[in-house]
This record gives sequence, C-alpha cells and structure tokens, in this order.
Amino acid sequence: MINKFKIIFKMFLENCSPKYSEHVTSVFWNNATDTHSDMSDNAFNFYYEEISKLISPKKSDEILDYGCGSAEISGLFLKNGYKIDCCDISTTLIENAKKMD
Repeated sequence: MINKFKIIFKMFLENCSPKYSEHVTSVFWNNATDTHSDMSDNAFNFYYEEISKLISPKKSDEILDYGCGSAEISGLFLKNGYKIDCCDISTTLIENAKKMD
C-alpha cells in the first residue's frame, strides 16, 4: 500500500508541479548517455529522408532541431549542406553531439 501511495504522489507532483516535472526530466536526460542505441544508420537515413520530404528545406533555410538528443539526424542535415542549430535539455547528449564527425 505504501508503494502505491508513493507512485500516486509522484504522479500528482509530475502533473501539478511544473518545477518538479522539469527537475525529473532534467535528471533523466542528463543521466542518459546514449539515445536510440537500438537504431541503425539505415533507420536514421530513413528518418532524414522522410523529414526532408516533409519540410522540403532549401539550402538557405535554417533548421532547428529541438530535442536533438545526440543529433544523429541533425548530423545528416549538416553533412548534406544545410544550416542547422540543435538544442536539448541534456547537457550529456549535447556533449555527445559535439563529438560527432
């Protein structure tokens, strides 16, 4: 019964306290060291192609990848000559993104 109460209390905090939700999210993503570790390069290429079709960017457009994670897809846009800015809540994932070739 105590565990059930703890879970309900956490759910209440997450839904009613933006500050608590922000803290939980920040802690989670800053402790993440890798995202999409189960995805292959083919999967990232597929998403890159689909996103490209959806937004039809011109080379002169600036693209913002909000919530970029380790910036796998952003890296593909960059390699193909697009201007792209990335941001993410996780400083760890941003550091990983900066190390990309």
